[in-house]
Amino acid sequence: MIVNPALEVVKLGGSLLARPDLVPAVRAWLADNQDRPVVFVVGGGSLVDHLREVCRTMPVDDHTAHWLAIDAMELSAHWLAWRIPELATVAHYDKAAAIKDTCRTSVMLCGLFLRENEPLLPGTRLPIGWQVTSDSIAARLAVCLGASRLTLIKSRAATAAESTDWHQATRSGLVDAFFPSLVGELTEVRVVTI
Repeated sequence: MIVNPALEVVKLGGSLLARPDLVPAVRAWLADNQDRPVVFVVGGGSLVDHLREVCRTMPVDDHTAHWLAIDAMELSAHWLAWRIPELATVAHYDKAAAIKDTCRTSVMLCGLFLRENEPLLPGTRLPIGWQVTSDSIAARLAVCLGASRLTLIKSRAATAAESTDWHQATRSGLVDAFFPSLVGELTEVRVVTI
C-alpha cells in the first residue's frame, strides 16, 4: 500500500453531533490541522443507537441491520455537511482518492464505497455485523486511500493503556471489536477530543 503523506482520514464520533458547540469545535480543530487534506467519516450517533435498540426488540438479520446503520451514518454525514457548508460531501471512492490533489476537506458518504469498492480493494476486508462501526469503516477507508494518519475524534480521551493496546480499547468501548484487526495496516492512529 502506498502511503499518501498529504491525506488524513478523520472519524468524527456520532455522539458529538448532539453537542451545541460542535460547529465551532470542528472549525477550530480544522484550523489547527490544516497542513493536509482531510476526509471525514461521521459516526451514526443516536440514529444508530436507536437502530440497535430496535434490533434488540424486533430482531433483524445482521446484513439488514448493517446496511441500515450505514444509511444512518450517511444521514449523519449529510447533517454535518449541512451544518458546516465548507465541507463538501463525497460519495465516490475515486473522488475521495483525488482529495489529496484538491487540498479540500470533505465528508465521505460511505455507502457506495462499502458496497462497491471496499470488497475489491486489497487489505483486511470488513465483515457484516455490529462488530463493525464507523471506527473500523474509517480505518478501512484510511487503509484503502493510503492515508498517512487516521484520527478518531471521540467524546472522551483515550487512556494510556487504550492508546497502546487496541484490544483494551475495544474492551473499554473506545473502539469497535473489529478495529484491532485493521490497526496493523495503518501508518498512524491517534485519538483526540474536541
